[in-house]
Amino acid sequence: KVLEEKPNLEQVKDQTPYTAISNLHQLQIIDEKGKNIEKLESGIEVTIPLTAEQKAAITDKRKVGVYQITDSGKLIFKGGQLTDEGITFKMTESGQYAVMMYEKTFDDLDLVPWAKDSIEVLAARHIAMGKTENRFDPKGTLTRAEFAAYLCRMLNINTEDIQNEGQFKDIQGDSWYSGSVIALKELGLISGYADNSFKPNKPITREELAALLVKAYTYSMNMDLEKIPGYDTQSFNDMSQVATWAQVSVKAAKALGLVTGNGDNQYLPQKTATRAEMARMLVMFLEKTGQY
Repeated sequence: KVLEEKPNLEQVKDQTPYTAISNLHQLQIIDEKGKNIEKLESGIEVTIPLTAEQKAAITDKRKVGVYQITDSGKLIFKGGQLTDEGITFKMTESGQYAVMMYEKTFDDLDLVPWAKDSIEVLAARHIAMGKTENRFDPKGTLTRAEFAAYLCRMLNINTEDIQNEGQFKDIQGDSWYSGSVIALKELGLISGYADNSFKPNKPITREELAALLVKAYTYSMNMDLEKIPGYDTQSFNDMSQVATWAQVSVKAAKALGLVTGNGDNQYLPQKTATRAEMARMLVMFLEKTGQY
C-alpha cells in the first residue's frame, strides 16, 4: 500500500549515472487486519504507477528498475517489469521506493564493440559490475564463484542468512560468494566435483556456462528440460568435444538462443569463457525469460 508520495527526488537525482523516473513512494506492507509488516520473506507484487510523461523519459526499458532508498540514501536495485500501468516488482520490506534508470559504461568496452550493449545492460541491472569503477575487463576470465553470484542476482535469489553446512569442502563461510554458491546448491542449480569441492576460483568454461544457463532457465520458467523445442536436436560441428554431461545442455542452450558458435558453427566448449561472452549470454537469458 502506498502511504505517501513525496513530490520530488532531489536526494537521488544528483547521483549520476542515475536518472529519476518516478516520484518517491513510501510503501508499507500491511496484513489483512491492517497491521504493519516490516518484512515479508515471500514478497508481494506491487506496481508503481507511471504517467505517460514519466514513461517517455525511459530511453531504454532494459536499464530501468525499482530502487529501494534506505534512510542513509543507499540505493538498492529491486528489479521490476514495465507494464501498461507502470512497473511491477516484488517487494519484501516496507520502505521508500522509486523508479530510476541507471546508465553506466566503462572505458574499455571499445575492445569488444559486439558486447558493449550487453555489458551496459548487466551493469544497469546490477548483475555484473566492473573490476574497477571504470574498467570492466571484457576479455578477462570469469570464475565459477563470480558466475554463481551473477546467477543469483539475475534470478533474484536471496543469499542472505544462508547457512554454510559443509555443502562444499572448499567454500568458506565468510567468503563473499559463499551465500550465492550455497543458495544455488540448495536449489539444485549447481553441483561440484566428485571430491565434494566447488573450485570457486577456477575459470568457468563455455560448456559449464551453457549447463548453468539451461538449469537457470528451467528454474526461472518452471519447466522441464524436455519441454524446450529442439533441446536434443540442435548441434554444433564440434559436439564431439563437449563433455558427455554437458551435451544436452549445450544443445538446449543453442535451441533457446542463449549461446551461439563461431562462423564455423563451432561452440568451443572447453574454452574458458570471457566476461564479454558471459555478458552476451546473460542478456539473452534476460530477454528469453521476459525480465524487462
